[in-house]
Amino acid sequence: MNTLQSWVPLVIIFVNGSRSEPSEFCSKYFLENPLQHYCLPPTYSKDVLPKMENGSALNISIDFILTQVIHVDDIKLTVRLAMYMELSWIEPRIQINHKGIFNHTDQVILLSLRQLEQFWIPDLEIIELEGFRSPNTIMRIGSFEMDLDKLLRIALPVEITVRCPFNYDEFPMDEQTCPLRFGSFGYQSDLVIFSGTIKYANEKQRFLKYHVKVKDMPQSEKQYLYQVGEQSPESYSTYGFDLVLIRDQQAHLMRTYLPTGVLVVTSWISFLVDPAVVPGRMAILVTLLLVLINVSNSISTSIPLAKSLTAVEIWLLSCLGFVFAALMEYAYLLYYLMDARHSLNGNGVKQRMAWTTTMPLPDTPTRIQG
Repeated sequence: MNTLQSWVPLVIIFVNGSRSEPSEFCSKYFLENPLQHYCLPPTYSKDVLPKMENGSALNISIDFILTQVIHVDDIKLTVRLAMYMELSWIEPRIQINHKGIFNHTDQVILLSLRQLEQFWIPDLEIIELEGFRSPNTIMRIGSFEMDLDKLLRIALPVEITVRCPFNYDEFPMDEQTCPLRFGSFGYQSDLVIFSGTIKYANEKQRFLKYHVKVKDMPQSEKQYLYQVGEQSPESYSTYGFDLVLIRDQQAHLMRTYLPTGVLVVTSWISFLVDPAVVPGRMAILVTLLLVLINVSNSISTSIPLAKSLTAVEIWLLSCLGFVFAALMEYAYLLYYLMDARHSLNGNGVKQRMAWTTTMPLPDTPTRIQG
């Protein structure tokens, strides 16, 4: 195995295919070119879907090795992935030179990626695709193989960016699911069927604000119905996986919930301040209220959009409510004490409350402690 193959992991698939004798054209071709491993008949067209001899739909296997989730964009609602992707299918129209050097059942022949232009290749569609890139160095990285069962196999390292239906109503305690679906753009399920496998190599995952899980797609979604207007729905075969993203809450607990919670508890300390000390008590509550408003505005501009209030916004509003309630309680207390100073009983004696404060009453030479 050469160096290129060592870079691109391959899932070896063996399918019992036809090993009939080559046609007259290919037999003559092999006699003239004994070192050639395969022959394409003159009637071969790369624009025509391969037909299986038993009349069944062509099975296209698509296998993934997900190496890492590169980036999750909460604003654009996209996810960028790095993975190895392998496509394999049987091409029954190929004629194999079994009498040549390619005569062992465990052998595969390495072809150049440029030779892909000679063969029919699947019209792969990635649903909700935002971007697709295959890394290149001096030359295009990847492998193209053929085995004795006429199985063609393409393996490429790719970076895929897809749009995801995220819902941030529970942010930052949210769990998002991004479905990745692959299928044929033009061939319905009676002609092409997709299958495959998915593996997540999490040891290569870089630090991310999410915990990543991968699970196979539900069986019920492997048939996709497409309908235009009143036309009969068309059924397409799909394969893929669900990317589950569980947000790491530690950063939000330390940066948002803990500081704002401490500010609310601090506002309760104002209840211990003598109501007569108006500047001190008002300074504490008004300062805390302004700080919370500033924190709320800062966080609201940095969180992703949601259909309703997010969990963190509800928390911030609750914090503001507690501090504002403490401020309103003090305002009511001042009003009540002011009203008590001017309320007199029938004998002209000031009405004293059981819990009166140290605030002096009119015409009273001494303070009354309640």
